[in-house]
Amino acid sequence: MTTPRILIVDDSAGDRELFTEAFHSEAPTLAVHSVPNVQQAVGELQVAHFAQRSFSVLLLDAMMDGEFPSELLRFIRANPTHQQLHVAVISTAISPQVTQEYRRFGVEHFVTKPSSWQEFLAFARVIQTTFLQTGQQSPWGVLAIGAPGDAHGRR
Repeated sequence: MTTPRILIVDDSAGDRELFTEAFHSEAPTLAVHSVPNVQQAVGELQVAHFAQRSFSVLLLDAMMDGEFPSELLRFIRANPTHQQLHVAVISTAISPQVTQEYRRFGVEHFVTKPSSWQEFLAFARVIQTTFLQTGQQSPWGVLAIGAPGDAHGRR
């Protein structure tokens, strides 16, 4: 079985480090990559595609220096390699307008960004045990994004 891989896209170096440490605490063999912006995330996904080593989960900060990551979501939707990628949009606060924009790209659930070490560990545990080990959808809002009306029953 291939080691699950997680890509964290967040402009906060501290949050990227906390997510990484939490995932390594819960699953020491998990491959965790993190980048500070959309451009580098697209690059990581391109490398993963060509190396045939796709990511299992993408943690995406909803607002990075005011940037909406539409380029990244378009890239994921356009590339069959990444259509099974599970995406968790994380944010401390998100407006209805931003939520609507993400929904346009097939993202239907949002996760409140952890604010303590215990919450980071709990988040990592839920992703690890619920999704990575069982393949089920997480109550934290992880879902595969794909074309409307795809095989997963999403609109």
